[in-house]
Amino acid sequence: MTFHNWFENQPNFNGKNEFVLEYMRKNWGSKVGFNDQNPAVENQFYLLEWSQPSKRNYPGQPQKQSTEFKVIEELRDNLRDRHGRSYARIRKKNDKLVSDWVKDAKRWIERGRDLDEGFATSVLATLDTADAAHKLPDQVPQFAPKALKRSHKEAKEKIGELWLDYAEHFEDAKSDYLESLREEGIEARSKGEDALTSLISRELRATAEDDLRIHIILDGEHKLPAPEAK
Repeated sequence: MTFHNWFENQPNFNGKNEFVLEYMRKNWGSKVGFNDQNPAVENQFYLLEWSQPSKRNYPGQPQKQSTEFKVIEELRDNLRDRHGRSYARIRKKNDKLVSDWVKDAKRWIERGRDLDEGFATSVLATLDTADAAHKLPDQVPQFAPKALKRSHKEAKEKIGELWLDYAEHFEDAKSDYLESLREEGIEARSKGEDALTSLISRELRATAEDDLRIHIILDGEHKLPAPEAK
């Protein structure tokens, strides 16, 4: 299935943890479309697809984690032990900047006597979503006070500077993880452990090509599955 109704500049993996599809109202207005979103964000409505369980697609018991994948998980744990604290500090600062701005915006909405009630409700829902996703809205309404527009711009710039300052530390974390995978892969190959060698090779290739995987690993909130064999 192909979607042609993405919002402008979406999907953008903002925050490096957006990997589910969201159908939403865009930036306070009436336009709706698709956006990539953090699965941890609490939404007001959900669309579920359900099929009749069968022995083929509903085993009844959770599948056990493979011995090979446990090796990958251990390497990821080691990465979080070495770099998780510095990443968490940046995430905390990012989240506070977003949360503080959302509080300012909510106060403006609550004081807006001339705002349509339905519109105000929609905007408050947008702000709640932004706060839960730890992500600023891309823009504010044109009729918003200049002070709110200015604070939005300032918060956006501070968040950009925050992640720019962290970029070198991020690259160190990525290099450490890739090197640990290479070393583990060499050892597995020397022992003739073909399944583990293949899994490490897929993890190494996928992570080298996609920084989002490092963000998800460092964040530790969601379990990242192993790359599938092609």
